[in-house]
Amino acid sequence: MIPRVRILLFFRVVLAIVFLCAAVPKIISPAGFAEAVYRYQLAPYSTVNFTAIFLPWMELVSGLCLLFSRKFRPASALIILGLMIFFTVLVSVTLYRGIDISCGCFSVNPEAARIGWKKVAENAVLSLMAFFVFLDALRPAVTARSAL
Repeated sequence: MIPRVRILLFFRVVLAIVFLCAAVPKIISPAGFAEAVYRYQLAPYSTVNFTAIFLPWMELVSGLCLLFSRKFRPASALIILGLMIFFTVLVSVTLYRGIDISCGCFSVNPEAARIGWKKVAENAVLSLMAFFVFLDALRPAVTARSAL
């Protein structure tokens, strides 16, 4: 049986890598990402550019903190959990509305992978992983001194 600590470490590393890999193309091409945000047809036009600039940096910093910072791990896990729930709802609503677009997740290319129910399932699994990482991050760290 795999210890809980290793499973949570695996979840944390997977989430961090996903968010870091998702952030980089958006940071490199904010105009392309702004178009991807606009294609979802949900955000008010006046917020598209702000979202396209702010969101990738939030993904990048949250991924780095989740991976490397014990102090900011609870906050970064909560941000990632919130983003994953938001992305899952966003893709679901877009599918329900019958809009056929590329995800904008790991590429700003409009011809990249299309959204679908598989993406909803992937996001749901990542949301569940983020939930467990968040719960674990809230637990106080066990040290030799506190064990005495």
